[in-house]
Amino acid sequence: MARSPGVESRDRGAVLPIALVFVVVLSLVLIALARLTSTNLSVVSVTRDRTEDLYVRDAGIEIAIQALLDDAATTLCENPSAGVETVGTYDVNGASVTVTCETTAGGPGASGGGAPVFVATGYTYGNGSSPNRDELVHVPNDKGTKIIVDAWAYNFGGFKFAGSDPELEFGSDLLQHTDKCMQSSGGTPTVVGTWSCNSDPVPDPNPDAWIPTDDPANPQSGGTCDLIFYPGRYDSDDKAKLANFQSSDSYYFASGVYYFEDVDEIQFEGLIHAGAPGGDTPELLQPPCADDAIAESLVAGPNPEINGSGVVFVFGRQAWMKVASNPQNVVEMFSRQTGRAATEGTAMDDHTLITITSATTTTGAAATVFDQEKGIITSNPEATMLLHGTVYMPTSHLEMWGLENSQASSSAFQFGGGLVFSSIEIGMDTVSGTVNFAAGPSATPSPRTTVVVAMSGSGRETTAVVTIDDTAGTLTGESWFAE
Repeated sequence: MARSPGVESRDRGAVLPIALVFVVVLSLVLIALARLTSTNLSVVSVTRDRTEDLYVRDAGIEIAIQALLDDAATTLCENPSAGVETVGTYDVNGASVTVTCETTAGGPGASGGGAPVFVATGYTYGNGSSPNRDELVHVPNDKGTKIIVDAWAYNFGGFKFAGSDPELEFGSDLLQHTDKCMQSSGGTPTVVGTWSCNSDPVPDPNPDAWIPTDDPANPQSGGTCDLIFYPGRYDSDDKAKLANFQSSDSYYFASGVYYFEDVDEIQFEGLIHAGAPGGDTPELLQPPCADDAIAESLVAGPNPEINGSGVVFVFGRQAWMKVASNPQNVVEMFSRQTGRAATEGTAMDDHTLITITSATTTTGAAATVFDQEKGIITSNPEATMLLHGTVYMPTSHLEMWGLENSQASSSAFQFGGGLVFSSIEIGMDTVSGTVNFAAGPSATPSPRTTVVVAMSGSGRETTAVVTIDDTAGTLTGESWFAE
């Protein structure tokens, strides 16, 4: 049977729209695939660039950390006062990276655990008189000897010298003289560094003082010592214990806190070592006649007053110290480091001599205010005296000589841990050469926390926070984060 012509004409061309739809859909799919491929290629390129950039910054961080470790004993980002410093700009596989560092805490720097000080306060003497502000530092006999003060110096008055060419020399870039513009000076000290008048805050290592409650054990003979002395509270009943020093004898003061009140003058003679060295470097040519272990073995039972290292002598009412005139009189006192912080606190650490003032906060037993004009006396330059810790006597006049210190190493300082006083007279009649008079305290190094930032040419940054142990020169902790 034959088809109807009308039906065949109606079916003709029906496939064309379907084909067109298929072509359109396929085109859209191909376009989407092309765009996706292009996007993927771009993402891969960006990811590769970012990864390479990250590697460059990481390499910069590693280089900087090694530089900080290599520089642990010097000055790169030494302490928080240094601010942001540039470690360097480095080429890493053809890409440039600049690295900076900033220490936010800790470090070996000199002004962290206590700023180096040589301070003339000009405060009223303990006996009620006031020092002459024109002569807070007085050198009456200019014999051509150079007296070295290697510490930050703050003076609230004038200098006075016998000659027009004084030889009191302050260390390189260390002198800051707060008030010299306000007082007359007879002569001008030699300054290796900056001499300036300014109003910077004066460092004041005023410690809270822990006062012993217990009387000391009686002095004992032991080791090669004629007498060993023990920490504790010395008053008028103990004067006899302190009156037997002989220039031909040897003595040892066990490590701890010594408080003196109403004992009058303590005249040191003979060879005297006070306290275990701890972190201080012994400078005397002669070894000590005993140590803390020997001292403790000579008294019944453990003595808790013997602890830590070094000594601190605390002077209250009617008590002061003198090193008598004789080449055989040799004194070395090490700075205090407590062994029982919960009892004593740590404020007296790094000190050797302290006078109680009306501003001193005390714990432990009661204390009286230091009331003498002179806290330390040396009567001529023949003796040897080395005080490793800070000497804090802000209301005391010091009558000192530039000591020859012939029984000590040539690098030793009379006052090795800083010196705070009302006024001072430094005699130099018979000394020749150079006198190492005072130096600032050495701050105890503490791990420093340093932020290291590496910036690449793209402007992106990676930051690492690292902790460096400067004593060992090692990295003890780190954390990194990147943009």
